[in-house]
Amino acid sequence: MERSAALRHLSHCPTGMYITPSPESLLVWTGVFFVHKGYYASSVLRFALTFPPNYPEKPPIVNFATDVFHPLVSQQDGLFSLSPRLTPWRPREHHVFDVLYWIKSAFKKHALDQLTEKDCLNKEAFRHRESVASFAALALQTSGLSQSPSALYDRDHPHMGVPDALILCKTVCAHSLNTLLQQSKSPSSSQPPGSHELSAVHSDFVALLTLVYSHVTRVGISFKPPISSDAAIKTVGDTSNEISRLTSCALAVPVPAGRTLRKEFIWAAQEVIESVQGLVTGLLGNDAETDEYLRKVGSVHEVIEKTKTSLPATNRAAVEKLWNSNSESLDDALRECQETVDQAVLKNGDDSDSGESDDFGWDDGEQARMSIEEIERANNIYPFLKLTTVLHRRLIKHYSSLVDLSNAELDNKLMFSTNLVAGFDDLVSSLMPTQEEDAIKAEMHTIVDLVHSIKGEFDVESVTRDLGASALGEAPGSSGDTLTSRKWFQICFEQIDKAARNTGL
Repeated sequence: MERSAALRHLSHCPTGMYITPSPESLLVWTGVFFVHKGYYASSVLRFALTFPPNYPEKPPIVNFATDVFHPLVSQQDGLFSLSPRLTPWRPREHHVFDVLYWIKSAFKKHALDQLTEKDCLNKEAFRHRESVASFAALALQTSGLSQSPSALYDRDHPHMGVPDALILCKTVCAHSLNTLLQQSKSPSSSQPPGSHELSAVHSDFVALLTLVYSHVTRVGISFKPPISSDAAIKTVGDTSNEISRLTSCALAVPVPAGRTLRKEFIWAAQEVIESVQGLVTGLLGNDAETDEYLRKVGSVHEVIEKTKTSLPATNRAAVEKLWNSNSESLDDALRECQETVDQAVLKNGDDSDSGESDDFGWDDGEQARMSIEEIERANNIYPFLKLTTVLHRRLIKHYSSLVDLSNAELDNKLMFSTNLVAGFDDLVSSLMPTQEEDAIKAEMHTIVDLVHSIKGEFDVESVTRDLGASALGEAPGSSGDTLTSRKWFQICFEQIDKAARNTGL
């Protein structure tokens, strides 16, 4: 079916526009259009497409739910004129995505200047074009009114009960999470390069987060006893629609913008949707009879606020964010290793046997302690681990300074960090009692091979000054000299290899 097929391709929906099928009928789509430029900049316009039974022989009907002062929009019922772009309608040439692109184009100055009076449903708006200042002021008024609570939230769902609305919202959340999960594993190849502008997608995503926040707030209010059924149905239904649009927006991040950034948007959407899903699931239970649902409303708010403040705007920022998070993971693992050894030393020096579990869950009466040989082995490996964490921290500073790195190259650099964390955790785990020397050796050589895989990036000519091993924890010099930096890495690689040899493995 051509209608449903059109929804599968992100390129068929213009930047700033997000569409979802109505829960009441597949013949009706509801949409929201964020206008970014021109007379109507910052407008949030809601509209609906209604497909006639004989579509595509006849065109879909477009009605704006938001009051819009526009020459092509009727002031009586919000009907949008497809003229002159799609009149007459040609069933074999025109498609629903042509209608969506015409809606967006109609709000641009170029299209407005080309309109004739016979095309217009709002003659007054057409005549106001003669005064640019007057028309701009009225368009600005539209923008302001479109963001008012009555414009954003006044919707009806007359055929639903409260449980139906909650079940629908839970289903929408589950479907959205599944879609995001699949895309995070294998991104769609149907999205053409440049089909969406990153800045617009980022702006829309934040705007949709704000809408979800507002709808969830109203859900909390509407379920306060005595429950207002109409208000509850409306707010839960609106939440369902915004969840679908938030999902579409997360998947609209253009592929060339970077794989890491795209995943950050997907993960952000997943976290928000999971929190909403928890709220709705609780309301289907007995949360409405207690204050538990209000706590979950607060949890949704916290997730959204955190997402809005931490969402990266560029792939470089996304890579740096994840790299720094990985550095924290390496530090935690290193600390765990040191604490494990310290605990073992204390226990081996204590002849008493209390039978109590220690901080790591080992029961002295049942679990083996680290032997002297295992403690010595862990102590020998610790410098190797320490130097590896220092290298990891320094690498992101180096890569961040290379402004010519492409998004794809930055994504590939991050793979080293991700693989290092995995190998690091495996090595630290292998040092726990009871140790297996062959397993430790294998895990350590995995990390050595990983470090060697990037060593070639820093094989260059001699440098201006030497750096001692004691300076490895410091920046290579305030001047940021490229040769000095490369020498620092060369010395770091040498020290890591030396530390690996000193383990005797």
